[in-house]
Amino acid sequence: MREKRQFNKRTAVLESDAVRKKYFLVYEGTDTEAIYFSELGRLQESFGISPLIELVPLLRSYSERGWTNPQKLLQCVLDNIDESQSGCISYKTLLDSIVGYLEDCGVIAVSGVQSGIVWSLLVECCEEKLSGSLYLDVQNPEEDCVALLDYLNDRMSFQNLVKDIGPILEQTGITYDAAIDRICLIVDRDSHSFFAKPDNPQYRSVYDDCKKYGVGFYVSNPCFEFWLLLHFDKVLSLDRELLAENEKVHGEKRYAEAELCKLLPGYKKSHYNVSSIIVNLERALKNEKAFCETIEELVCNVGSNVGLLIQEMRLIGYKK
Repeated sequence: MREKRQFNKRTAVLESDAVRKKYFLVYEGTDTEAIYFSELGRLQESFGISPLIELVPLLRSYSERGWTNPQKLLQCVLDNIDESQSGCISYKTLLDSIVGYLEDCGVIAVSGVQSGIVWSLLVECCEEKLSGSLYLDVQNPEEDCVALLDYLNDRMSFQNLVKDIGPILEQTGITYDAAIDRICLIVDRDSHSFFAKPDNPQYRSVYDDCKKYGVGFYVSNPCFEFWLLLHFDKVLSLDRELLAENEKVHGEKRYAEAELCKLLPGYKKSHYNVSSIIVNLERALKNEKAFCETIEELVCNVGSNVGLLIQEMRLIGYKK
């Protein structure tokens, strides 16, 4: 995991020495949630969220792309924070930082074929010339980073790939301060993949770990599209049994997404008119109260507690 704003620094705001409280957002999905919270961050003051609050999405690094298991995502974030606080990183983290930096700089296309080639070469170098394992700690980050980049230059004919490795090494950490900041795991209560059965209690396990490590656990049952549906009063008349089951009704679309498409024409998980929906935030906060909001109830009932996250942010930052 890495911060979207790679070179982010904690700075004073509003002509005071107050510091920003960062909300690190970890999404189960890669697009839908990110689009929504990006717009919320852009307009946060108009929605009563203090500029002292900073929304910081955590992006999956190359080796983590495709992950959707909430338990795995949570553990990944906790591991990255441990690395940041200890100052000791694994080779996996170093390799991910190199790929991310090259993508950010436009040297290789994001999620393209080149990313896979670069990753494979870095792993090859790591296993044959450095540690032998991605999961060992890096003893000499600067020296090994240069060796990895030189290996890439030799194999892919990148000339003068990076002169200053500082920005790469800066990307290996998450600027999380446990005394100030908050980590929020935002997931779907998808009964098809996020189980709460006695023999497979994933939901309870993630919930317990979030409580143990002070991580905010925000769930939409059955999916994040339901939180988007709450921005429309039509959601109050939808069939709750069909919402809970959320079976496929139109091709690959499940019930919640199909109903959202009726209210938000052109909706796609990777692209939708977020500005036309977020203006109804107050309605969403109100409508959420008509459904379940507690983690205990959300395990088997339609609802969401994403609104509680937004309300929490509204209460922080402004002086009484």
